[in-house]
Amino acid sequence: MRYTHRKIAILVVASLCALLFSCGHNQLDRETAEKLIREKNQLPGAPLVLVLHSPAWVAGTRPGADATRQSNLGFLENLAKAGVIRWQPEARVPVGFVNGSYVGGAETVRPFEAISQEGVVQRHGRPFEGDDVLLTLAVPELKEVTGISQQEAAAMAEVGVDLKPTPLYDRLQPLIVDILARCGGLPSDYLANHVTDQLNFAVPAICRSWPTKERLASSRIFRFRFQKYDDGWRLEG
Repeated sequence: MRYTHRKIAILVVASLCALLFSCGHNQLDRETAEKLIREKNQLPGAPLVLVLHSPAWVAGTRPGADATRQSNLGFLENLAKAGVIRWQPEARVPVGFVNGSYVGGAETVRPFEAISQEGVVQRHGRPFEGDDVLLTLAVPELKEVTGISQQEAAAMAEVGVDLKPTPLYDRLQPLIVDILARCGGLPSDYLANHVTDQLNFAVPAICRSWPTKERLASSRIFRFRFQKYDDGWRLEG
């Protein structure tokens, strides 16, 4: 009888241990969630890309843009010295309408092209429109899993994602400090009305397009779905 009671007690304790282990094993922890996300290597969010449009405007009849032209050319000159772009011979092109007004005359422009390397790509445009040089300045990077909610075999993890500066960004940042310091000298209404997403004939888009490291470090929160299977947790989608 004593042996039977002892055997029953051992079985009860073993069952409780197995139950506790099973419950703990069914919980998705942050380390597992982060590991699965990194293994899939498909973080949400797009890389941060700066678009430079060729040709660059050197001189012409466009009114009120000398300061911006100098900033554009200064930045492009720095890129050329750093081996990111290559200048091509200058050319004269006719000018028609600018912002709805006929200007006429001709302008001097200077085309440039990308020097192939990591983070630098040439995108060919349509005839007579010029090409673009794309600079990848930052890419998404997982920062941390901030929380997990779970219902039985389904779980949702909230994850902070930063933009990580690329080696190209770190290489170019010292070359643009002086140019960015001069952006504050442009009238705010002029910037608001003329800044575009491209470094082209308008004001230096670089004033608003170049990201600070503080901006890159601002995490965005994304949600990832997980499902529990007999062989463990899997990242869905």
